[in-house]
Amino acid sequence: MNHDATSHRQLERLMLFCDAVFAIAITLLVLEIKVPEMHHPTEQSLLQALADLLPKLVGFVFSFLVVGSYWTRHHQLFAFLRGWDERLLGSHLRLLLCVSFLPFPTAFFSEYPASHTALVLYAASLCLLGLAAYHISHQLLTLPGLLDPTAPLPRLRWLARRMLVAPVMSGLAIALSWVSLPAARLALTLIPVAVLVTAWLGRRATL
Repeated sequence: MNHDATSHRQLERLMLFCDAVFAIAITLLVLEIKVPEMHHPTEQSLLQALADLLPKLVGFVFSFLVVGSYWTRHHQLFAFLRGWDERLLGSHLRLLLCVSFLPFPTAFFSEYPASHTALVLYAASLCLLGLAAYHISHQLLTLPGLLDPTAPLPRLRWLARRMLVAPVMSGLAIALSWVSLPAARLALTLIPVAVLVTAWLGRRATL
């Protein structure tokens, strides 16, 4: 087997493994939402039960969007990958560690949304996930022989920088949490908005 075929097989195995961990993590997010047990349910009690589950539903949707955005950008970067490096394996293990851990802080924060400890744990988890994703993108752009020579480097650099949006906003939330928990929660809530805005700016910049 030649070198190109070996590299292709290694990349394929790496992507399949990453996809599987991302899929499992997303599945675990929704499994944290338990259907309430009721012996004599009424329409009013069911509506109240759904209202009580609202923080968990919001936490699921939010974390799903975060994990999904990193998975999407990971695939966008890897579409131009032509080689592999052993250092990529270690950095991917760190990324997958953060991804697989995220369901726990999501559930913890959803259960105790007014808790400073829960907010800091969740924000720190998002921050570490974003930094791990950025580290991989930085490796792809700096390690020699990994990217296709025809890869659009300005676009890929912008994709890499976008991975820092969530860590920056999460770090801001942690800092604000010592002053105002509502402000810290707002900073976390604005992460998807900030990601969408940077995506729009990136499309305009690369037109």
